[in-house]
Amino acid sequence: MQSTGHSRLRSSRNGSPPVAQFVNPPCRFMRHQSVASLCHLDLSYCSRITDAGLESVAALQQLGHLDLTCCDEITDEGLVSVASLQLLQYLCLVCCNMITDVGLTSVALLQHLQRLCIGDCDNITDAGLVSVAALPQLRHLCLSSCNTTDAGLTSVASLQHLQYLDLTCCNITDVGLGSVASLKHLQYLDLSCCYEITDAGLAIIASLQHLQHLNLSRCDKITDTGLASVSALRRRIRRNIRCCDRITDLKKFRQMFSNKLQVVSNELRTISNELQVVSNSLSRLSGEVSELNSQ
Repeated sequence: MQSTGHSRLRSSRNGSPPVAQFVNPPCRFMRHQSVASLCHLDLSYCSRITDAGLESVAALQQLGHLDLTCCDEITDEGLVSVASLQLLQYLCLVCCNMITDVGLTSVALLQHLQRLCIGDCDNITDAGLVSVAALPQLRHLCLSSCNTTDAGLTSVASLQHLQYLDLTCCNITDVGLGSVASLKHLQYLDLSCCYEITDAGLAIIASLQHLQHLNLSRCDKITDTGLASVSALRRRIRRNIRCCDRITDLKKFRQMFSNKLQVVSNELRTISNELQVVSNSLSRLSGEVSELNSQ
């Protein structure tokens, strides 16, 4: 365990006593003056952390970042303690498989929360997303491999400040993308392994004018027609279309982006030539100055 000058507490990874030994008992450690000002706490993969430990964490009222990835002993009861951390902006609960929709009602009390990761939480469903929708400051939401369907995305649609949305391996269709299309500030959208997405869905999200990153890998119902729908975003968007077997005309699609690259290359070549001319002129001038000095 270590505490740094940046008010961080990290989980032990080097053979020293694990954080779990300090956190699980109703201990005085978390209330000690030297750690009371912690703003960043990473307990990821500390598998012995339980709800009792989170009662101690609740004493860290300056905490803004809490990572509980793979703390699979934590339940909804533990999130009641987390809900008292009213300055929390980042909360990661990835692979906390004992957390259910009930626990998200506690998370909904964190009104300053900006980043929430609940990927691979098997017991979270669309009903829990109703609680998530009550987080007005949320910018980043990871729902990868959750039981999210089109119905859940109707709740997500109310998060109008959302910029990042990960829906990897969610059971959604083109209907759900109608809700996603209402997120006008969205910059990053991951739809990888959403096997029911088709060209019609891409036509719907083509209205996301701030989108910069779109992951469509393994969306095997998408064809060339779907890519044409999002071509209007080509100047800003980065796409991942690996394993999209129905996309056949990739050469033509890439050509849309290569023309501008060629123009830039030509301009750089012109600049290089002009710099060479200047360099030659400076060399001649230097020689003339040397001759004058020698006379």
